[in-house]
Amino acid sequence: MLARKRIEPMVESGRIHIVCNANPEWYGNATGLLWSHELYPQVERAISLHDLPDIHKAEELEGKRIGTIFGYNYPTLERLWASGRSSRVEEAKQELLLKSLQKQLTNVAINSELEFARWARNHPHDARDFKLHPLVVTSMPTMCAVSPHAPLSLARLNQAIDALHRRGTLQAILKRYQWQAR
Repeated sequence: MLARKRIEPMVESGRIHIVCNANPEWYGNATGLLWSHELYPQVERAISLHDLPDIHKAEELEGKRIGTIFGYNYPTLERLWASGRSSRVEEAKQELLLKSLQKQLTNVAINSELEFARWARNHPHDARDFKLHPLVVTSMPTMCAVSPHAPLSLARLNQAIDALHRRGTLQAILKRYQWQAR
């Protein structure tokens, strides 16, 4: 395990060869790294307790306390926070976002579908309390950041990623991580 802020310099220096589930917009020196073809989209959606009506548009979050991950950017919601029409509550990690919802310290949390699905599989009893809303707050492609010092070829990595897409392997893996409330 490595803190997110330490990953980029480690990849740049070659101490880490490859990091997947990344996007150049998340890195300060993205041009200093090599970037693979897209793996899958990172989709962040609104999550709440079941009693909240479906949320389809960002404007429906007006007046809500919105839980987010500390240091992450949510351009879709920035105008709500800047105008004071809703408040941002930052947490260090996903588990704290969900606990904040359970304790009703926040009304809604913004979290990755895949991360939530992983958590829900490991906490099925608690997951029944939550609802994923139709509102997509962000959707960004993920790819692999490759160190320029890595012993692997970006071309070979891209060939492997393309083959996984062609065979449907990535889609099959991702399907196992989808979550639906029971």
